[in-house]
Amino acid sequence: MPWQTTWRSRHMTAQAALAQLGVGAQVYLGGNAATPRHLARILAERADLAPGMTLSHVLLLGDD
Repeated sequence: MPWQTTWRSRHMTAQAALAQLGVGAQVYLGGNAATPRHLARILAERADLAPGMTLSHVLLLGDD
């Protein structure tokens, strides 16, 4: 199966990805240039969708 088919089957919005996290989910965000800023923003705005979530990172550069 081509990678594009796999990618298309897994592609979703940040909100949809967050909605799939269960209670007490552990999320790690990579740092520096690899930080998925849009996902980080949605995680901050909609943390109510993942109660008890633990967000870990080494270093995040961006807006405070």
